[in-house]
Amino acid sequence: MTTPSKPSEKRRFTRKGTHVEAVMAIETSSIECVILDFCEQGLFLKLNQPSAMGLQPNKNTKIYFSAITDAGKEYFQIDAQIARIADDGIGVAFENISDSMYKALIETTNAGSIAAYSPRPRFFLTSSNQEQFKNAFKGMLLKNLPILMREFFKYAEDELDKNPETGESFQDVAAQANLISVLRMNKDSLTSSFCDAVTHEITFTGDKNDQTKENSSLSTKLSLVEKEAFEDWLNFSTLTRKINTQYKSQLYQLELKLSYVTCFPRYLIKNPIAPENLCSHFREKVAGNEDSNVVKKALYKAFQLTLTNYLSTLYQTFDALLVEHGAPSDLAQDITWKKNYPASSKPTESTLSFGSGHQLPSFDNDEYHYAESTNLSAPSGSPVRSTYVPPVSKTASKLFQLINQGIPTTGQTNPPVFDQGTGTAEQFSGSEYSADELLTALTKLQASRANQLLPVDASTLLRKQLTETSPATEYLSDKTFSAHDRNTLDVYDQLFQSLSSELALTPGIQSYLETIKLPLMALTLQDPNFLDSEQHPARNFLNQLSSLEGAINQKRVIKDAGVKQALDELIAKIAQGSITNPDVFAKADEELKEISVPVAKSREANIRRVVEVYEGKQKLEQTRQKIQLEIDKRLTGKPVPDVMQVLLDSGWQHLLVITELNDGDSAVRQRYFEVIDQLLDWYANPDNVSDEQNSAIELELEFINSHLGSVCTNAFVHSKIMDELHETLLGTGSPPIKKPVEKIFVEPKAIETTSDFISDNWLLQIDQLSKGDWFTFSLEKEAFEPLNLVWIGENPQIYVFVNREGYKKQELTRNELAELLQSGAVTQIENLDEPLMDRATTTMLQKMQEKLIYSVSHDPVTNLPNRKRFIHLLKEQIVNFKDATHVLSFLEIEDFRVITNVCGLAGGDQLLLQVAQSVSNQLGKDGLISRLGDKTFGFLLKNCSTEEGLASAKIIRNHINKTSFIWDDKSYTISVSIGLVPFTEGHYSAEEILQYADSVNISAKRAGHNQIRIFQENDESLKAQTDIHEWAGRIDRIFSENRLFARCQMIAPINPEKNTHSHYEILLGVIDEVGKIIIPDKFIPAVERCQRMPEIDRWIVTHVFEWIVQNPDHFAKIGGFAINLSGQSLNSEEFLVFLKDRLAENDVPAEKITFEVTETVAAGNLVFTKRFIKEIKQFGCKFSLDDFGTGYSSYSYLKSLDVDYLKIDGSFIKDIVNSPTDQVMVTSMNEIAHSLELETIAEYVENMAIHAILKEFGVDYAQGWGIHKPMRLTELAATL
Repeated sequence: MTTPSKPSEKRRFTRKGTHVEAVMAIETSSIECVILDFCEQGLFLKLNQPSAMGLQPNKNTKIYFSAITDAGKEYFQIDAQIARIADDGIGVAFENISDSMYKALIETTNAGSIAAYSPRPRFFLTSSNQEQFKNAFKGMLLKNLPILMREFFKYAEDELDKNPETGESFQDVAAQANLISVLRMNKDSLTSSFCDAVTHEITFTGDKNDQTKENSSLSTKLSLVEKEAFEDWLNFSTLTRKINTQYKSQLYQLELKLSYVTCFPRYLIKNPIAPENLCSHFREKVAGNEDSNVVKKALYKAFQLTLTNYLSTLYQTFDALLVEHGAPSDLAQDITWKKNYPASSKPTESTLSFGSGHQLPSFDNDEYHYAESTNLSAPSGSPVRSTYVPPVSKTASKLFQLINQGIPTTGQTNPPVFDQGTGTAEQFSGSEYSADELLTALTKLQASRANQLLPVDASTLLRKQLTETSPATEYLSDKTFSAHDRNTLDVYDQLFQSLSSELALTPGIQSYLETIKLPLMALTLQDPNFLDSEQHPARNFLNQLSSLEGAINQKRVIKDAGVKQALDELIAKIAQGSITNPDVFAKADEELKEISVPVAKSREANIRRVVEVYEGKQKLEQTRQKIQLEIDKRLTGKPVPDVMQVLLDSGWQHLLVITELNDGDSAVRQRYFEVIDQLLDWYANPDNVSDEQNSAIELELEFINSHLGSVCTNAFVHSKIMDELHETLLGTGSPPIKKPVEKIFVEPKAIETTSDFISDNWLLQIDQLSKGDWFTFSLEKEAFEPLNLVWIGENPQIYVFVNREGYKKQELTRNELAELLQSGAVTQIENLDEPLMDRATTTMLQKMQEKLIYSVSHDPVTNLPNRKRFIHLLKEQIVNFKDATHVLSFLEIEDFRVITNVCGLAGGDQLLLQVAQSVSNQLGKDGLISRLGDKTFGFLLKNCSTEEGLASAKIIRNHINKTSFIWDDKSYTISVSIGLVPFTEGHYSAEEILQYADSVNISAKRAGHNQIRIFQENDESLKAQTDIHEWAGRIDRIFSENRLFARCQMIAPINPEKNTHSHYEILLGVIDEVGKIIIPDKFIPAVERCQRMPEIDRWIVTHVFEWIVQNPDHFAKIGGFAINLSGQSLNSEEFLVFLKDRLAENDVPAEKITFEVTETVAAGNLVFTKRFIKEIKQFGCKFSLDDFGTGYSSYSYLKSLDVDYLKIDGSFIKDIVNSPTDQVMVTSMNEIAHSLELETIAEYVENMAIHAILKEFGVDYAQGWGIHKPMRLTELAATL
């Protein structure tokens, strides 16, 4: 018997019939459909074109429909998953359904529309009406597009008549001229072709990247582009970008209204006459037949002018059509869609997780979506005539894929598998983070990191947050980002780095950007149009924000506190709520306009005032020069009365300038010049001036007197000039006697000349500058401040710069600016007036493209050119070489395999980096260096002889030797072998030179450790000798951590009655990693084996001498210090120079300094030891031969050394009480020393018994724990 179902279960799975038109969306693709029946956890849909979307079971989808309810018109969104596919339709399943949605489906048999209506719809737009709307739209286009094309042809002829500015050849000019005729003859056919392309298969929705599929040749392979294709792409992108920017507000409203008319969610809306679509059709049908980029650019410019002046009319006509078919007549607002889960329940992963791993737009929070605009993309390697240009995000993702070969940029997803009976999802492993999880994690991060500076790679921080909040369980293994989300985050990280780079000169804005970094990341994950659409409010917000640095820069006084306060509030709103409500960006964009527009107007007004001032100055200077030129014609090169020059300098010349500036005073100006001419005539022949002319002279002098008073403010000078004129022209007394005229020779004005140190190239660069260019100034007052060039004066030749607020900051002459550019104090930068997001996306793609090119030609570990690239560069260098000699060097790291075995591959890579850096530093920024193999490098020493090349190679080798390699707290001395090949141009090919260098390097390795060999035909190889020491890894750490210290131990006279002299031996103290003192017997031999003893000796000398200088009184109380020197120091020229220079300072009593050298070292390097002792003894120092008895104790040997003390080795002392042999040896050594007038010192004197025997034998001094325990040198002063 069948068990009755519970009422609730029966209701839950009861299917109810209906007929509701809807839209089904899968990711960014959509299709119209009809809901035929439904239950609380599923729908059955009939599709208009079921094969159009490639439907598959378990694929996530969204269903959109509208219905009339008690509350009026409502819009619903169902997040579901395809459960089954049948011949007559498909079934979709979901987790639950809201009561309002369930009720709407029950009560709605067919409301007659899938359309989203205005609040008071005039009629329902049914499927049959959809076709009517399309026909009406097509008719509108066919009526208006020909008018648009007629305007284009007018602009095209004007542009093509101009001489091409960037034509590279005569062919460009010819092609441009020929195209005018072609356009005239083919106006009708081109217009028809363009109109057909625009109106063909009109659709208002669907996958916005349908063109990607139609033009897969561009999207499936992205390679390095040819210059012509890249230039054409840039020209086309500039066209679309500018038009989109101009009409962004209208486009936004058209998309909203299209959403009302078609009932498609706005993120699925595709405007058929958006600028990028019109431009793409134009590029294909009109400009596509031209090969010349110059001609194409002219056509793009003409089409841009056409759209700039006419497209607004077309959009107004389109808007009216939309209103006629049900769209709001005023400003439209985005539709709010009610989702299928109740407001009280949280959406589950099964309802929100999509195959791509990211959430499709949810319209219950008014999320903004826009059509793609510029669709920037790099073109393929050869010019392809196609209408499709991929968006920025896709281009960047593809570049990532090429750069990171082997890292997939897309991947398969594993959506939950639903049980038909329960509707629940089964657990699965290796799942991807859902959109809800990503947004939740970002929300938590934003809350916890509100006041902290985030790392550049914020996606890493997000991954960490997700790991902490979503740990793996026994049912679910570690989750990952979907391939789509991973690519999105990678692109976002790159974009944010570019944004930060663009804002480096605006610290105030950069701090705001850091605050909203995570909200922008969330927006990128939710809304791909943020990266691709120039109409997006978040992009507009950032563009506006970047222009407000002048109002918020913390380094200057804020002139308008309200601006900063408003910005703080806006940024706070975005930081607090935009992750879950992206609508905040749109509202902030509108609010920001209220700030940015007045600020922009204020800046423009400030710049206008600056320009007006300099326009006046230039006009004044030009007038002065014009007047000066007229005066020079009359005076230059002639003896002129001195009073004439005084008259001009005292105001008459200024009077001429004033009248010249007043355009209507030409007659007055001419009258003033007549005064000068008349005076010159009278003074030229004073004897010929008759008495009859006196009246004319008096009248002229009265004219001068009256007009001079208006410009000459000094009454005394005025009076003196008039007196001089009267006395020299009319005379004084009765009868009048004329005063003799004093004349001067007038020299022409000096002309400013260009400084010799400015090169022609810099002056040429100056001459190519334009108003509006931006520069950074790193002068004393403007530390890397960006300044805008707003004035270029012709006369005088000055350049005026303003800051971001429009205030004048710099005024420079042509030579001054050239000098600053040449010195690097001023640097031209990109145009900061261009929108920030445009600059950032351009920079991002450019850097990624450069990185791609770089990656294929450089070693990934050291970033040096690889072997292939090095050969190429070497060939380029050889071509430019002339008669000079150059040296190619081949360097190999010795024992590289040993180090990689000890330190691993990571350690080996680090060593390669260190060696590469050492060589690069020595070569300088223009040096040529390459990593040739796993442990080999090649570098070129330019313009040097063989001897100079050898010297340079030694410097490089020594630097590498001194720069230890540290790994896991251990330090290793690195040795290298180097082979050198001198060559001149034409002597060898690049490949031959490299081969010879490799061969001679092998010879160097065989010659010994750390060797350098020069290429010779008869070069012989010797066996290499290498060594690794157990203490090698600790030496540098001890130095860097300052774990060395000086100790001292007294050397006391054995018989104080005869000798009261005592002194102290300086001992080395070393502290290990845990604070304990290391026994020198272990440390010193290790340092010696590593050839590091000169460094130890230098440290000891430096610190001991410092103590002496600091403690002169205490040092005066003792006999002096004895300092040990190693054999390596004795053999080191550098150490000898160091010690001599230090002693030459004369701040230390050299006669109280004794240097100790061991017998073994002295005997093994007798010549060097003797030379060393001789050089240092000139300063008055003493020497002691240490460890005597362990080596050569011959008399002749001791006699040859100029030492003062002989220290008997402790091995003969410590057992002397019980060893007759030791007693005999000590006695004989003491006798030998005394015979050579040397004093003896016994080591290891541990007790009084030893002391007594030594006293009996006549040994002079004793040292050991029985005499004095070693102490820190810093403690010595307290004991004296």
